[in-house]
Amino acid sequence: MLPAQNTFRAIVKSDEENPELLAGATAHIVDTTLAAIADTNGVVVIQNIPDGEKVIEVSMLGYFKKRIKVIFPQPKGATTVEIKLQ
Repeated sequence: MLPAQNTFRAIVKSDEENPELLAGATAHIVDTTLAAIADTNGVVVIQNIPDGEKVIEVSMLGYFKKRIKVIFPQPKGATTVEIKLQ
């Protein structure tokens, strides 16, 4: 049996009245080496995530870190998560 191959997608923005896309923000799965950096559109994609509950930490210099819990596999039709940093 092949290991789970889940993918997490998020768009990272500043939490302001006129939010900015945060290119260069980092996201990683806590207690693993799985991580990614947001592209110029603020989009971050982490692949090859094993099944189970995971904590994803998103950070960017000058902003507070944010942690969210995600259960993999995600429901069918799950869309890109919007994460706002303060």
